[in-house]
Amino acid sequence: MGQLLLELLPFIAGLAVTPAAVATGILFLGSHRPVANALAFAGGFAAVYAVLSGLVLLLTGGDAAPLISPETKAWAGFCVGLLLLALAAAMMVRRRLHIPAKPSRLSQMIGEARPRRAFGVGIVLAIVNPNVPILLGGLTVVAAAPIDGPGRVLGVLALLAGAELGLIGPALWYVARPVPAAQRLKRLNGWLERHHFAVDLTVLLLFGALFTATGLVDLFTPAG
Repeated sequence: MGQLLLELLPFIAGLAVTPAAVATGILFLGSHRPVANALAFAGGFAAVYAVLSGLVLLLTGGDAAPLISPETKAWAGFCVGLLLLALAAAMMVRRRLHIPAKPSRLSQMIGEARPRRAFGVGIVLAIVNPNVPILLGGLTVVAAAPIDGPGRVLGVLALLAGAELGLIGPALWYVARPVPAAQRLKRLNGWLERHHFAVDLTVLLLFGALFTATGLVDLFTPAG
């Protein structure tokens, strides 16, 4: 189990670092129902990722034998890395061609949002952000691990905890210290808005290169 968690660490870190999701969660903390909306938004992410993870657990069952081979796991990690690098390249091309991003109406509706809408925004953003391939890469590591059902459940829970860390953390801070948290989170969100391109690009390049290199190493490393 310890070996599995060690292999999952890069995926957990990648899931935790989601600038767009974190910034949106912070915006919900500035709405009329801050805590309820922020938690509902995080719940939308959790629902999507729990469904994907549950499918993997159903396929693996309680059998301790790996569901996929080490070679398949290596190819999956390699493909996840290539996809993230492709997303980074698309961002750079869009920037070079001076294609403006369409103005988002998200910040306009967040102020008066209710938890149901915040939950829906969480579902949509969970599906369209780059965390999905990272989660799937982590799930392939879980599927390839020679452990029993409870061990796989713990591995999946570790991935889900990583995905929720950046969303629930600010909300818990807001509950504990609402006034200073609101001030600092507002400044943080402003910084993320000003530097979102650099932050998003860095995350995609960093984890894309990491997963691609790891996949290549695993593919060309003799088994045993």
